[in-house]
Amino acid sequence: MEISEKAPAKLNFSLDTPFRHQNGEPEWKMVMIAVDLADYVHIQTLPNSHKITVSTAKMLRDKYQINEGVAISIDKNIPVAAGMGGGSSDAAAVLRGLNKLWQLGLSRKELAKIGLEIDSDVPFCIYSEPAFVTGKGEIVIPIGPLPPLKLIIAKPRDSVSTPSILRKIDYDKIK
Repeated sequence: MEISEKAPAKLNFSLDTPFRHQNGEPEWKMVMIAVDLADYVHIQTLPNSHKITVSTAKMLRDKYQINEGVAISIDKNIPVAAGMGGGSSDAAAVLRGLNKLWQLGLSRKELAKIGLEIDSDVPFCIYSEPAFVTGKGEIVIPIGPLPPLKLIIAKPRDSVSTPSILRKIDYDKIK
C-alpha cells in the first residue's frame, strides 16, 4: 500500500520567546501559517520487512507495535535552513501518513504530542493551518482561515540556524 502527504512550509507571522523553561527550552508565542510551497512525502509499506530508515516513522511504529516496515521518499521543494519548517513539515507529513496507512485513528492533538518529541515546529505542521502556538510548541490553537494573501518568499544564500539565534538571547536584558 502507498500513500502521499503534502508537507507545507510554515511561516511565522509573529514570533516571541518571552522566557526559557528550566530545561532550557524556549517558551513560544507565535502566529503561524502554512503556505502553498510544499514538500511531498511518499510512504509505501514493506509487508515482509521491519526496515524503517526515518526516525519519525520508527518512533511511531515502535510506540504502536506495528509489524511492518515502510519506504519513505520526499520530493523536496522547501529550502533547507530557511526557517520555514521543512524538516518539521516532512516529519508531520510522515506522522499523518502513517496514521492513515496503519489506521491508528490518532487525532491531530495526539499526533502533535508525538511530534513535539521531534521538534517544536512539528505540532503546528501537523495542523498546517493558521494558528496561535504557545508553550514549547505543543499548544496549537487554530484561528480560522485568513483572507487570501500574496506573499513573496525569498531565501538568502546564507543560512542561519534558529537554535543558534535562540542561544544568543539574554532574557535578563529584555525583562
